[in-house]
Amino acid sequence: MSAEIAKDFCFVDSNVWLYIFLPGQDIVKAQRARQLVEQKREQIVVSTQIVNEIVNTLLRNAAMNEVEIRELIRRFYARHIVKQITESMQLRASQLREGYALSHWDSLIVSAALESDLSLLYSEDMQNGLVVAKQLTITNPFI
Repeated sequence: MSAEIAKDFCFVDSNVWLYIFLPGQDIVKAQRARQLVEQKREQIVVSTQIVNEIVNTLLRNAAMNEVEIRELIRRFYARHIVKQITESMQLRASQLREGYALSHWDSLIVSAALESDLSLLYSEDMQNGLVVAKQLTITNPFI
C-alpha cells in the first residue's frame, strides 16, 4: 500500500469491532463504533489476528453458529483489507515490545498497521495519542 493511499486508510482493533457485534455491552460505544466503520468502510485494514480475535469472542459470547461465523469471515475479506501476519511483522512486533512496552498481541497489531504504511490505528486498549515509529498514532475512538 503506498503512503498516499495509506493516509486515508486506518487499522481498526478487535475491541472496536466487538462493540458492533456485541452491542449490549455499551450502547453509546456500539453506536460510535458503527459510525466509525460506516464512515471508513472502504478504507479499513485489519489483520488475520483481528479476524481471529473477533471470531473467538463471538463463538464464546454470542453463540454464533459456524454458518454465521463463515459469513462473518467472508464479509471481512470482501469489505476490508485483511493483512496476514508475516515473519517480518512478528520480528517488528518483538522490537515494538522492547521499545514501547506493548503486550505481545498489541505489538502484532501495531506491527501490522506499520507494515501497511498506515498513520492511524483505532483501539480502546492501547494508550490514546501514542505515536509509534514517528508514523502511527493510536486513537481511542470512544474518547
